[in-house]
Amino acid sequence: MLWSTSNPSVVQAHPNGTITAMGVGTAVVTVSTAEGGKTDSVAVEVLPPPEPGSQNIAPIAALSASSSHENGSHPPQKAVDGIRDQDPSRWITDTTTAAPHWLLLEWDRDYEIDRVLVWSGFNGLVGRQIADFEIQYWDGSGWQMAASVTNNPQDGRIGQYNELTFPAVTTSKVRMYITRGSAYDQIARLFEIEVWGKPVTMNIAPLAALSASSVNGAYTPDKAVDGIKNQSASRWMSDPALAEPHWLQLEWDRAYTIGRVNIWSGFPDWVGSQLADFEIQYWDGSGWQTAVSVTGNTQDVYYGQYNELYFPAVMTDKLRLYITRGSDSDSIARLCEIEVWF
Repeated sequence: MLWSTSNPSVVQAHPNGTITAMGVGTAVVTVSTAEGGKTDSVAVEVLPPPEPGSQNIAPIAALSASSSHENGSHPPQKAVDGIRDQDPSRWITDTTTAAPHWLLLEWDRDYEIDRVLVWSGFNGLVGRQIADFEIQYWDGSGWQMAASVTNNPQDGRIGQYNELTFPAVTTSKVRMYITRGSAYDQIARLFEIEVWGKPVTMNIAPLAALSASSVNGAYTPDKAVDGIKNQSASRWMSDPALAEPHWLQLEWDRAYTIGRVNIWSGFPDWVGSQLADFEIQYWDGSGWQTAVSVTGNTQDVYYGQYNELYFPAVMTDKLRLYITRGSDSDSIARLCEIEVWF
């Protein structure tokens, strides 16, 4: 049995009959017999992965607090451990410190957040839920209020909690700011906080420091991250006197979690000059690893096409486009644009 694919940049067909999705699009997979000339074909559509839904992101936050109980047994981490009804599993402020108190949650990326749940109080005594507080978010220059509660009646002792919804905000920091500990004392007692949101994606290629194996005159690497995808003057091109391999490297001042790269390649004014064979590689701390590869690329910028490449997310501060075949007609690498999505 012989297996083939009409579009290897979307689907690759293997000799054992299995197929591998390489990018978003449609391809026709064909099987034929070595004898008798019988064939059969099926169209395969590769869809982008679904957008991640809203989830409780409190457990993945870096935590800090204005204070913690002086006996050391009630740190902020107890407020994001998923236990909502046990006294040992609470964040409690220093009993000698007056309000305001605060608990800060900080992430390594922006999230779109629109809901916070709060369980507070003390199983041993009624009415020790946090009395007055705000849910605040950082807008880049200061703290803004998303929701507030005064004279809170929701007592965690009897399973009650505050479910606070508000217009979605984009932020990497949320703070629970407490202006009155409880109706009876100054202590803040928090069983659990949940912060519900979904990640905000962004193209981080323009933030990277760029380098390349070679350059053709004015066709410098910065032209491949300027947002212009369909103009011949705005491309990185390798030196036409040099053979493959070619590479373009992107390096950031911190690590990012990356799971998607988009590639526009070729010559907007001439058909068939797209990059033919290449890999997206990431640095794992000791060497380059392949995240995804494309062979026999058919996505030509001349037709407005591009490679939308998804792969299991990796955390790295360096990414490389490693090109082993410039195009079907010559050895030159022509890259109109690369996007790296965080």
